[in-house]
Amino acid sequence: MTVAELESLFQSLGKDPKDLYKNYITELGDEIVNEFKKGIDQNTKRGSGTLKQSVTAIPSKKSFEVEADFYYKFIDDGVKPIGQKGVYAFKDTKVPKAFAQSIREWSGKSIEQSYAIAVSIKKHGIEAKNITDKVMNSEMIKRIENDLLTLTGLVIEVNFDNATKQ
Repeated sequence: MTVAELESLFQSLGKDPKDLYKNYITELGDEIVNEFKKGIDQNTKRGSGTLKQSVTAIPSKKSFEVEADFYYKFIDDGVKPIGQKGVYAFKDTKVPKAFAQSIREWSGKSIEQSYAIAVSIKKHGIEAKNITDKVMNSEMIKRIENDLLTLTGLVIEVNFDNATKQ
């Protein structure tokens, strides 16, 4: 969100400053979710539809958390092949039914072929896509920082203006 957009958002000076902050956080959450969805599209090949649709912003009292299906972390950080050490590493060639079923859903292959694909994935690992680092880069952090500085200044101005009117 640009400073001009923020200032436009805050034109309604009669509003409670908490509402202004809440509106900004809501819009920022939506924007970041959209950026994560774009990042998933750009950094994964097939089968990213379900993962992309799972990305959501969960609001809290003063912020939000971006959440996705449990396997996002494996796509983002990657998984080492069998025999290598890492934060995430496959231990053996045993394929859980849910893993094979997931591969079957995105590949359209038979269940037997899906098990073979899963074994191959375990043997070769999953390359890290670093989606989080690409979305939440220094440019995005700096922009959020500037937005919050502007927002804080406007909230203080609104409070000061409201206090002097009384």
